[in-house]
Order: sequence, then structure tokens, then C-alpha cells
Amino acid sequence: MAPKRAIPFSSEHALPFGVKIVERDSATKTVVSASCLFCAHFGREEKTGSKRIRTVNVMYFKKPFRADIQSEKAYYFDANAPVVHRNTINHTLVGIVDVIIGDMLFQDGDSNEEITKERALNIFEDVLDPSEGNCDGCDDAADVSTARYCIHLKNPAQFYLISNYLSVEASFRMASRILAMTKESTGLTSLGSVSEGKVAAFARYVCALKLQSLKHLLARVWTFLVGMDMSTLMATSYLDIRIRLHWKSILNFHLLAILMFSQHTAEQIFLHAAKSLDVLAPSWKNLLLSISTDGERKMTVRVQGVATRFEQSVLPGFYRICCGLHQLDIKLQCFFASLMDEQFYSSLTSLILYLRRQQNLINDLKTKAPTVSDTRWESKGKVATKFKTNRVGVLAYLGLKKPSVAPSPSWWIVLMFIVKISAEATITFRSLEGLTTIVSQQREGLQRLHDVYVRLFKASGPLSVEDANAVDHGISVLSKDYQYSLQLSDVTEVLEELGLFVAGKIEETGAEAMTELVKGLAICTLKLIAGVISIVAERDSSNEAAAEMPLVLSHQLVMLRGREFGDILKVQTPRLRTTCSITEIDIIEQEFAQLQSAYHRESSFKAVLDACGPHTSFKEGWKLIQDRFCFLREFCGGLATAFPGTSFVESDFSIVKWEKDVGRASLTYFSLEGILHAKQFKQMRSTNVQ
Repeated sequence: MAPKRAIPFSSEHALPFGVKIVERDSATKTVVSASCLFCAHFGREEKTGSKRIRTVNVMYFKKPFRADIQSEKAYYFDANAPVVHRNTINHTLVGIVDVIIGDMLFQDGDSNEEITKERALNIFEDVLDPSEGNCDGCDDAADVSTARYCIHLKNPAQFYLISNYLSVEASFRMASRILAMTKESTGLTSLGSVSEGKVAAFARYVCALKLQSLKHLLARVWTFLVGMDMSTLMATSYLDIRIRLHWKSILNFHLLAILMFSQHTAEQIFLHAAKSLDVLAPSWKNLLLSISTDGERKMTVRVQGVATRFEQSVLPGFYRICCGLHQLDIKLQCFFASLMDEQFYSSLTSLILYLRRQQNLINDLKTKAPTVSDTRWESKGKVATKFKTNRVGVLAYLGLKKPSVAPSPSWWIVLMFIVKISAEATITFRSLEGLTTIVSQQREGLQRLHDVYVRLFKASGPLSVEDANAVDHGISVLSKDYQYSLQLSDVTEVLEELGLFVAGKIEETGAEAMTELVKGLAICTLKLIAGVISIVAERDSSNEAAAEMPLVLSHQLVMLRGREFGDILKVQTPRLRTTCSITEIDIIEQEFAQLQSAYHRESSFKAVLDACGPHTSFKEGWKLIQDRFCFLREFCGGLATAFPGTSFVESDFSIVKWEKDVGRASLTYFSLEGILHAKQFKQMRSTNVQ
């Protein structure tokens, strides 16, 4: 009889099997016994159906130290019970990786010794076997052309932490260092460490996953809007493209921040936008409802403008929206530029340059003279407010030093006048900057601002031809369009209401100079009043004012006639037919009739809708009627995506302020893109697209 095999203990078995050596032979030093670490730390396992109490003794192992063949056990589970790895994300659509991340976010000439296009895309695992590409008539042909990339996350906690760091505007280098400090502070060695290149890889994961979810959303809505704006960041020009859609509520998602290497031609902008939409919404030409631009000439020029190119590509019923707040910004800039015969701004900049060099004044006031921008009206308003706050100290210093740049008393009067005008405009801007604002709300907000200015200065208008001809130019001024008039005495009254400081400066200025100053302020104010009321977001193909957007809030719909709503539905029917059946379109009209019937017959329902006002958002307005009229709500939600402005773009591009790496100056838009998508990654993950 052959002797019994005595398999010696292998030190390699200690870690995978969780055992600890407790006894060795005194002569040969071979292992005699090993204890189970799982028993020592967690206790013995309960046996199902056992009638005895579980023992607390630790399990010991002695010769032979036999280890089962792991590969045979692995083969059994692979063949009989395949389990998807929980850290694997399947699948990323091929167009997102190859076209958007590979081509659009990696331009020719970007490759260097540190990074190449192939290396950047190798992080996505191609799950398509090369032989499958030649399989004619295969059942999986659709998968070959769509989903073929996999993302493997070896450390999910690390990935989600990095995405959170990026979402709070950390650069790739900062995110890498913050993770290292997090691991050191918490003692969680499982977090590991990442290089700057690995953070860039995670940023590409975030972009791919976010865009994939956006594609799924676009496949489930009947329409959407594209918002576009040009912005310059650290001497580099970008095109920001956003998508606005309705899915249970109005959602805004960043799509792309495209680096524009050459001059911003309208054709380039359109082709870049169309290329990304071809990937994310192949039927976009049948779905796109509106485009919102900032009013810049390349966007709106009649023949080759971006809005015109989109309008030529999509179905009828397309809306061109020119940012109303951007138009208001232009009106206010013109107002400020024209003050004091266009001399106010130059005097302001000269004074600021002088004061910023006066260290003694800076120490006394504990603040520096603010800088001013000539591209934003709000900058001038903030600077005027700052001077108003520190006027006593500044005037005392100027009186002592008597510099040549010291402004006149009339200049200080105009400064205080600007503070008053800016305060009212700022309130309007803040109330209309939200991402859920709809066109009708912006229209109402601008009307309120116009009414405030008219009431403040007691302006008359709009005037008839007879009234305009009857204006006494000795005591009043008339706007260039003959629509508004303003008495000089009313402007003087507004100035006197600004306080004792202004009253003192009026005395210093003198009666004759004040007459000219008041007349100039009256002309500028009338121009602003007429300009505010002329702002129209909706534009036609000639970039002129167009018909107003349809009403979309529940309390607004009850005021429409059936024929008016029918005309709206008729215009959008070709677009609806892309995703809706004829029956569903008919239900929309039926629910409109039911909404009006409920409003007139149910007193409680009528009271709820009557309580809605100009600040009622789309979500709040439709939430009041709970789950009724679902088809009508989805139709109006699509119409509500027409966004009245692009002011959100400036906040997007103000977040990247770190110093460029000279070796990667042309690749900084990867940092920008990663941050912009990471900021919405958590929101997209929480959005149920089913």
C-alpha cells in the first residue's frame, strides 16, 4: 500500500485562504498547524438545520495541506452561472466615443509625447470581435453599429470621488492631489492614488456616460431646444452648446464646449453642432423645436447665420429665440456709454487707474478701487455702487491731493443716477436668469422693468402722432421714435430724491450746468425706456420680431380659445408624428377641452389656477393639477423648452481659472469639458429615463 501523500504547507496559501501559521516542527521547521483567521475574527459559520449550538472554537488545519484547483471551480461558475461584474459599465455607444470624444474633443495636432488619440481612447474597451464586423445578415448587426464599448472600474469609489472633485471645479492635477489627501486623512488605503492622466481618463468616462444618458433621454421626448453661445476663456474661444428638454420637468444639460481654432464662421458652428446631434439624436431634424442664441451677428445674420441654417434643416413650426437678457444688456451698455456726451466712462477709468496706485488711500479704506469691464453693464453698476459706498473717503483724498483726474460734481450726480438705474435692472436680471424660465415669463419681466422706469420718471407714452407733435420741447424731451416724452422737471425730482449728497453736488454744479445735465439724462433715459419695451425674444427668418411663443402654463391655457390651441397643435403635428401616434395627438386636444371644462365647472380647480402668477414655474404650475391631463402636459412641456436666454453660458466658462500647462495648452478643453459634464453627472444618474 502506497504511503499517504503529505502535501507540505505553502506560504502562498496564507493570504488567499485566510490562515495563520501557529506551529512548526522543531527539527525541520516545516509547518505542522495553521489556524483559520475567519474563525478568529468572525466566528464559525452556522450550519443550516443544525440542532447544536455553533462552537466558538477556532478551526485548525494539519497535514496534508491540500488546496483545491481554483481554475476548475472557476470553470464551473463561468459555464453555469455567469455573473456580471458590478464594477463594469456596459455599453457606451460607439458614436459617442469615436465621433464626439475621439474626433470632436481631440483635434488634429493635439498629440504629443505624453498623450495621443489612440492612447486617450484605449481606456474604452472595444467588446466587438473583429470578425463580427464582416458578419452579413447577423442578428446582432444593430449592436455592432451602436453599443460596443465597455468601461471597467477597478475602484468605483475612486471614480465617483474624482467625478465629485471635478464637479466642484477642481483641475485634473488638483483632483489627483485632493484624493491623495483624502486617503491620508481618512486612512482609507483602498482609495488608492491616481495620476493626472488617470483623472483625465475618468473625465472621459464621465463625458461618455453623461452623453449616453442624454441620448437615451432624447430618444424619449418629442422635441427639444439647442442653446448656443460663444465665449472666450483665457484667450481661447469656445462654442458652448446646451440641450433643454422636458422629461417630467424642464431639464438643462451641457452638451459640448467646442474649441474653435479658426474664425467663428456660422457654417463652422452649424456643422459642429449638427455633427454632435447626428450622434445623440439621429432624428434631430424632425424633433428640434427651437434654437436660442445670444444675438451675436454670426448667430443671426440673415443668409448664413446659425439660426438660419438650423431653420432650413428642420420641420416647420421652428422658433428662433434671441436672448432677451442679452438684448437688455446691450440697451443698458448704450445707456451708460451715452452719459455726459460719452465722457462719463473715460473719466471713470482714469479715476480708477489713479486710485489703484494710492496705497495710503487703500490702507485707510481697507479696499482697492474696483476694476470695470466695458463688455458688461453689470460691471459698471457694481463699480458705481462701490464708489457710492466709499464716496466720503474718496472725496476727502481727492480734495487733499487735487489730482487732474478728480471728477466734477456733475460726474458724481451721474454716478448716483447710475446706481438707481442699475438697481432696478439687477432685480429683473436675477428674476429671469433661472434655467426654468420660459419665454412668456421673460416677456412679462421686461414689461415690469419698463413700467418701473416709466413710473419712476413719470414718462408719457406710447404717444399718438398728435400727442408727439404737441410736446413742448422747452420743458420736455421726445424720444427719437416719437413714442415717449419726459418732462425735465420730473428728472430733476428723481435726482433730488437721491439724498443730501446729490443735493449738495447740485448746488456745486450750478443752475446753468444742471439744465444741460438734466436734459442729457432725460434723453438717455427715454432711449432706455423705449429700448426695453422693444426687446423681443422671438425672431423670424429676417431676424425681425416674430409672433409670440404659444402659452404653455395651465393657468394660461384656460384663457385660450379652442381654435387658437388647434392652430398651435396643427403646426407641431409633423414634429409630434415622429414619436407619437395619431391617437395620442388626438388625446392632447381632448385633454385641452377637458382642462377648460374643469376650470369652468370645478370651483376648487379654478381657485388653484387663479392663484398662479407671473413667477409660477412650469413645474409648479402643472404640479397643482396633479396627474391630470398627462398628454397635454407633455406637449406643453416640449413647447416650454424654448429658452429665452443664454445667460447660463457665462457661469459655465467662469469656472476654469487655473494656470495652463504650457505643454498641454491646446488640451485644456478636456479639463473644461470634464468639469462641465461632472457638474451634471450626479443629476443625470438620478434621472430615471425609463
